[in-house]
Amino acid sequence: MGGFKETGSWNLLAYLYYLGTYSIPLFFYGQWLFIVRKKGNNLSLHTSKSQMDSNNSVIMEHYRLAL
Repeated sequence: MGGFKETGSWNLLAYLYYLGTYSIPLFFYGQWLFIVRKKGNNLSLHTSKSQMDSNNSVIMEHYRLAL
């Protein structure tokens, strides 16, 4: 399905597809980031080991090393 910009005309289905895949998700992601930063959360994956079980701590250690 070609995008609504490439067709040269306003195809309703292509426009709805664009809204559902790009525009609306980006809007909500941007709002979520704004709220998270406003609260002061930095979304770090670094938590104390006392809060994690043994299996989860191994997984989180891999994520910490990857980031």
